Amino acid sequence: MKTGLIRVFGLVVLAMLLVACGGSSGTTPAAPTAATEVISGTAAKGAAIEGTVTAIAANGTTVSVTIGAGGSFEVEVTGLSGPFMLKAQPSNGSDPVLFSYAAAAGVVANITPLTNLALYMANSNADPASLFDSWAAQAADLTAQIQAQQAVIKANLEAQGLLSGNGLANGIDFFTQAFAANSQGLDAVLDALSVDLSGGINIAIADVANFSFNPQIPTNGFDFNTSLGDNSGEGGTGAIPDGEFGLVFKADGTQFTRTVTTPIPGGIALAITGLGDERFLAFNSSGILDQLRMLPINQTGTFICGQGPNSFRLVEIWLGLENGLHKADVNGGSCTIVVSSVGSIYAGTFSGVVVSADGNSQVTISEGEFRVDGSSL
Repeated sequence: MKTGLIRVFGLVVLAMLLVACGGSSGTTPAAPTAATEVISGTAAKGAAIEGTVTAIAANGTTVSVTIGAGGSFEVEVTGLSGPFMLKAQPSNGSDPVLFSYAAAAGVVANITPLTNLALYMANSNADPASLFDSWAAQAADLTAQIQAQQAVIKANLEAQGLLSGNGLANGIDFFTQAFAANSQGLDAVLDALSVDLSGGINIAIADVANFSFNPQIPTNGFDFNTSLGDNSGEGGTGAIPDGEFGLVFKADGTQFTRTVTTPIPGGIALAITGLGDERFLAFNSSGILDQLRMLPINQTGTFICGQGPNSFRLVEIWLGLENGLHKADVNGGSCTIVVSSVGSIYAGTFSGVVVSADGNSQVTISEGEFRVDGSSL
């Protein structure tokens, strides 16, 4: 017995000496834990959606999570590969199921009537639910088509001033643009829309009468070197001819003419749109959006860009130039708008410097004139 105890003691001492001398203890280090991967976003139709979000990976694996406060969600997709399709299932059972798309993990992927519309259009104007059910077979083929349909939707919205009018840039991606369900920015756009896909594309926009969605609308912006309109003007831009309404101006010396014979309320052509006691004149044609914004109703005088009652309702010029939106004051430019007539004809002049959203280019506006039928004010 004594000899056995000595042997055991000796082995213990030997093991301790090996450790102390740097010998191996035989323990294998734990493998590093894979980083958690998620897709997050907001599920809202204007108001936040309550319910669940389900993400389906490219291999058909699904993961679900309960939607949080304000429509926010975060679904873990660790180890799964994109592209992903997402489904927001409202808990009330009466609101429609909405779908969206995420190219990969680690991105924002909102679920809204706009994302659902893009998936509907990418699915040849069919219920996106059929895409979700067969996602593993179709996931890789739809990215380009989804983005192309998003461009069509954005062009239709911007033709009504809905994006720029809510402080959103032309390049916004409504799939990945982070937002809150607070009736501002992208959520304000959602508040203004009613999208019904039960019998084709039926979209209504608040305060826009007889809106018609145009699936063929141009999406490639406006060519700075191309002028629209039917009158070239003489001696500069010249006066807008009798019986016509619109804007004429020079941008870096190049003349632009935007005229129509009949202004159409609601922003389809040249529109006067009311926001409280203020107005903006918007010319929308072929995807172009030009605006003289927030002109006080029935008030002549000189107005300087940047003046206004709050950060959104500022006197401003927005012009669609060089394949993008250029703004005065907001992007670092400046302008002056002079309202000379507020009777049966609402008319005046404007000039200034408009700057691109990225600040990389600016255009000098001169000899600008506007005129519209003032009877509808």
